[in-house]
Amino acid sequence: MDFFGDAILAFFDPFEGPLQPALDQALQCGLEMREGMGSFNQAAREEGFPELDIGIGIHAGEVVVGNIGSETRAKYGIVGSPVNLTQRIQSEAGPGELVVSEAVYRHVGQRIRIERRFSARLKGVSGEMPLYVVAGEVQPPL
Repeated sequence: MDFFGDAILAFFDPFEGPLQPALDQALQCGLEMREGMGSFNQAAREEGFPELDIGIGIHAGEVVVGNIGSETRAKYGIVGSPVNLTQRIQSEAGPGELVVSEAVYRHVGQRIRIERRFSARLKGVSGEMPLYVVAGEVQPPL
């Protein structure tokens, strides 16, 4: 996990295994984060603090993972075009939305309820990219 300003990047690595379990974990995490905002905001209201909204983006692709840096300063990190694209997908998510890419939808589309589909022009992508707003729970694999 990494923090970038007011964003969080969570990485679900299939460790050379099948992609499906990692996608299931990412989707479940996103759904739990979205659901948890209700109780978080209730507690914030009770303390007199403003409510917060989150938008979540999930994408899948090949990346480079490992220790990045030098001997004096290194961190375990993730780099690659899919990382950048995930942030751009997340920026398309409205308050409380969990948005997945076509790459994710191809793997789990039969097992999730879609609230709406839309297309967006994202930096680094030619043409419009189809995106999907997830409405509900992930069904177990068949």
